[in-house]
Amino acid sequence: MGISSATFIGVSYGGVLIQKVALASPDIVKALVIVDSFCDTSIDSLQKLLAMVGANQTWILHMPKKWLAKLTKSSYKRWSIACKEMESIILNMRTYETKIQRKAINRIRFNDQLLKVNIPTLCLVGDYTKLGKKMMERVSSCIQNSELKVIENSFDPSNLCQPKVFNKTVHKFISNLL
Repeated sequence: MGISSATFIGVSYGGVLIQKVALASPDIVKALVIVDSFCDTSIDSLQKLLAMVGANQTWILHMPKKWLAKLTKSSYKRWSIACKEMESIILNMRTYETKIQRKAINRIRFNDQLLKVNIPTLCLVGDYTKLGKKMMERVSSCIQNSELKVIENSFDPSNLCQPKVFNKTVHKFISNLL
């Protein structure tokens, strides 16, 4: 298609994926937008320990999907678009692949590698959890030429919880690159 570089946008696990792309092939990455993500899952606080213990409990993925969907909906009830989409994701997930993905993603340690990245980067995070904000602050602090913006009344995925604010913020960032 003749495209030599692009701006990559990744939300949650997708944010981890685009960090890997930037580390492996920085020449094709014009800019990054990393949303509600993280760069290191090592335990450095009690809050993170509890979150990671929960994230590593992949047995929960074998619960009936309707139960998991109901639990998920209760977490997203204030954001109708996100609630509907997250429910759909749970109901349609492939359990085996999700377990493998979860185990792999919960072992990342990109901090030191990201210190060498100097690509215009917008880091976005919802303000709903202190841990989510802390983890995105870490991503932003590791990447040169990055800026962190917090989206009020939002949770992972911010693009679905606050789509208007998300779109406006990303549009402004990309417009400034031109």
